[in-house]
Amino acid sequence: MHSQATIVFVKTLESFLKSNGARLLHIANNLGQRDVFLEYRALYKYFPRNTPYKSLSDVLEKISRDNYSKKFLEKLGIIILNDGVRINMLYVKNTLNSSGCR
Repeated sequence: MHSQATIVFVKTLESFLKSNGARLLHIANNLGQRDVFLEYRALYKYFPRNTPYKSLSDVLEKISRDNYSKKFLEKLGIIILNDGVRINMLYVKNTLNSSGCR
């Protein structure tokens, strides 16, 4: 079972990608990038309000202390860093395909 913080973070990221993923994928493909870096502030707008966490910062703090959550996210292609998140473009593509946004 994944931590609630991990689930909230993935939902936040997927919400961001539904709005911005196609453009992000297009730019990354044109530049030949397999990963992209996002600052956390890009995700704040997409943080769901109906969670036990007050902010995305609370979620990130919880994940940063949980090696299991970090390893799970890494398997998805999501690397949690101090100042942002690195995302594999295959994860972006899969998210867009599964949500019908493409």
